[in-house]
Amino acid sequence: VVERIDEWLLSSTHTYKYTKREFESEQAATDYASSKEGSSTMWAVIVMNSLTDYTIRMNYTSTPDTNIFTLGNIGYHNTYRLYLSGGFLTLQGLINANITGAGLPSSVIPMPVQGYHSNQFLSSAGNFLPLILTMAFLFPLSQIVSTIVREKEARIREAMLIMGLPATAFKLSWVVTTVLQLSITGLLLSIVVGTTFLNETTFGIVFMLFWSYCMSLAAAGIMLSVFFSKASLASLVSPMVYLLTAIPSLVLTNPGTQTQSMLSIFNTYAFGQAVALVYEAAGKGESLTWDTASDGSYSFSLSIGFMWIDTFVYLILAVWLDQILPSEWGAKKPLCYYCWPPYWFTSVSFSLPEGDTVDGVLNKKNLESITDPALLERRRIEITNLRKEFEGNGGSSKNVAVNNVNLSLYEGQILA
Repeated sequence: VVERIDEWLLSSTHTYKYTKREFESEQAATDYASSKEGSSTMWAVIVMNSLTDYTIRMNYTSTPDTNIFTLGNIGYHNTYRLYLSGGFLTLQGLINANITGAGLPSSVIPMPVQGYHSNQFLSSAGNFLPLILTMAFLFPLSQIVSTIVREKEARIREAMLIMGLPATAFKLSWVVTTVLQLSITGLLLSIVVGTTFLNETTFGIVFMLFWSYCMSLAAAGIMLSVFFSKASLASLVSPMVYLLTAIPSLVLTNPGTQTQSMLSIFNTYAFGQAVALVYEAAGKGESLTWDTASDGSYSFSLSIGFMWIDTFVYLILAVWLDQILPSEWGAKKPLCYYCWPPYWFTSVSFSLPEGDTVDGVLNKKNLESITDPALLERRRIEITNLRKEFEGNGGSSKNVAVNNVNLSLYEGQILA
């Protein structure tokens, strides 16, 4: 049988005699194909078991991979065309023509698939839309950071704390303000996108996507404001720093689940993966629902969860960094100040040296006596036993600012 096929190929092709090589067995042929010489010169192996039973073996890159079946793909892949471009059908046609004695044409078509809808725009939008949305939110981020830093420049926080406002209330005011503003933004964006491009997708999915990102963006803005003391510098630098966090989603293609989870510490990466999943499903004519939101190794639900984790991590870092980073005003706390019990259970006591007070009133033996009658006549203001307290550590303790101050002011006197 081999001789018959060999003679026929010699008579039907002009280059066969220069490229053929015979082996005693199939194992010998595969061993040669695996060698250094054979791996660069061998194109295909024809194993003739009988006149009508034969095998064509080729390099795996020359034929489609049929060992992997991927669930979730709609339609067919163009890899079936490798049967033509790789030469498999050419060899099969030549051998079949010799066996049958007639030149039967060879052709290839993909297997039939279930009907589906395809939207190339939506399928492609998931690749570049995360970057566009990130850039669209750079201005709101810049405004959040610069406004907070502007208050820091004007020392508004210090003034409010002196007047007795708890530090926790001041920090919460910024959280509430940014959350409300960006929640409205997320809702409006969800309505626009959900009624146009993603009208087949569950609205709750669309809203959760944009709202989660807006919340993490608010937390990122509050955290970035800690590093700046000048509003003009903050408004320029903070958007550029934030934009750098979107680079991994553009540079890395098909990373592993572990790598994706590590990169999700950046809310821009988690948001980009969620957008890609939503638009990929929409491009296939599918509707992403809560039932399918957890499908896949890195699912939509997982990316939403990472964005909320980022939100809380950014807020905790903002509070911590605000306490330890040096600034122009106030004393900074140690690196691990929260590990000390006095931070959580504070008791403040104040006492003067013995002999300085009698029943809370300063002992007048330690005061300079005014005996000049002329000076006493010009006394216009007198303060006796003045005491001022304000709450500290969110109201858990009392800080004494002024204790038992006695002061007399005289006409014509200058007090510095």
